[in-house]
Amino acid sequence: MRRPAHKYILAVIDGVIVLASCFVAARIAETAQLDPLNGGLIFSVLTAMATVIIFRGNHLYRINVFLTKVDHSARILRSLMILAVGMVIINFAVFKLGVLTRSFLLFYVSISFLLFLLLRVFVYRRAFTYLAGKNLMMRRILLVGAGLTGRMAAANLEIQQWFRTRIVGFVDDNLASSERAYGDLTVLGKISDVPLVTKLEKIEEILICLDDVSHEKLIEVVDLCMTTGVLVSVSSPLYGVLYENVIKERFGKIPIAPLGSNRTNGYLQSITKRSIDLLFSSLALVIFFPLWLIIGLLIKLDSPGTVFFSQIRIGKNGKPFRFYKFRSMAAGSDNDERRMRMMRSFIKGESSISGTGNQRKLVDESKVTGIGRFLRKTSIDEFPQMLNVIQGQMSLVGPRPCLPYEWEHYAEWQRRRLNVLPGCTGIWQVYGRSKVGFDDMVVLDLYYIYNSSTLLDLELMVKTIPVMISGRGAK
Repeated sequence: MRRPAHKYILAVIDGVIVLASCFVAARIAETAQLDPLNGGLIFSVLTAMATVIIFRGNHLYRINVFLTKVDHSARILRSLMILAVGMVIINFAVFKLGVLTRSFLLFYVSISFLLFLLLRVFVYRRAFTYLAGKNLMMRRILLVGAGLTGRMAAANLEIQQWFRTRIVGFVDDNLASSERAYGDLTVLGKISDVPLVTKLEKIEEILICLDDVSHEKLIEVVDLCMTTGVLVSVSSPLYGVLYENVIKERFGKIPIAPLGSNRTNGYLQSITKRSIDLLFSSLALVIFFPLWLIIGLLIKLDSPGTVFFSQIRIGKNGKPFRFYKFRSMAAGSDNDERRMRMMRSFIKGESSISGTGNQRKLVDESKVTGIGRFLRKTSIDEFPQMLNVIQGQMSLVGPRPCLPYEWEHYAEWQRRRLNVLPGCTGIWQVYGRSKVGFDDMVVLDLYYIYNSSTLLDLELMVKTIPVMISGRGAK
């Protein structure tokens, strides 16, 4: 997948800035153990990785962000503050090393902020704009769909030349080949011709802009475009939940959702994901075992029934497995026929228990116990799923597993959300939770699958912590 070069260039620049800042700050603060040239290389590399993750979370690799001045600078400062707080917490609360001194931290944040301003905001931004103005670094783009959205995208890209894109043409099923769709841009073929057109026209990026299309059709087109091996992005009202909650990238006024690969990621990434799952789930079991005992006692005192709740859930590729949670509802609630009927309606977007229409997570509040309300609010009831992770039935990050009767009522495109291992947390928990409907939840999960990476997993894991603490969107 050939992603835009500017993202890789910026990541390298950021890494160099972090290493240089650590070196200078360690020398000024006389903290030799943090000097990259004197035993602090691992610390500096980990800091660089954390910086890239935080920058990515603050959208600092989005073209419409790094080409600004004020917003770009503000996001850099906010990211460095988050990094500094994280460094302090890890250093003292977790490892109790006491290696990070206040002087080193002050010098590091100050030096790195100045270097980021110099190299990112002033040097790189101006260099990128200059090269784009000279028609260098131009990417050949194909628009799928010549309707209103497609023509608006063409107009925005034509006006905003610094997006360094050259529109080659359109593909559309409703217009004849060679017919003009916008200005001098013509239709190069039908949507089924995307692979051939991409090859013949040496396309480097595809933007899907289909109007009045179903989820099934949109995913079918996405799959076809992904076979070309070039970068694929989507601009569609069906992906509104992504534009509102997750993605801040735009071509002018047109919001877009860049996609990665629809294939299960490579062997190395699979091994890395599994290693992270085993490491963190094992640590969680050991560190929080005393908390488990306390929670178990509170559950027993609060209501009759078992401490743990288990049931059959549907996992990767529709395979059933036994799923574990702390019990948060009255015993026998899982056999509630009324809840099952409403869940079926919820999947179809017809109703929900709390909220109206297709806008809230299904839950019957009358069944939730006293301690269960707190456990659900903070997602602590999910902790026993570490056992599922260790057994390889779940991952730390991924779509949520579903119940068998829910799976039976999924449309085919909705079932694709479980083409990967389900997770304890995921993009829905961070950006959606009970404030989005079922179709939007599936869209979020599919976006995660298309863009699945170790970096995204780490980002979602970090962002899950404040969501758990605040209980935002929980039911």
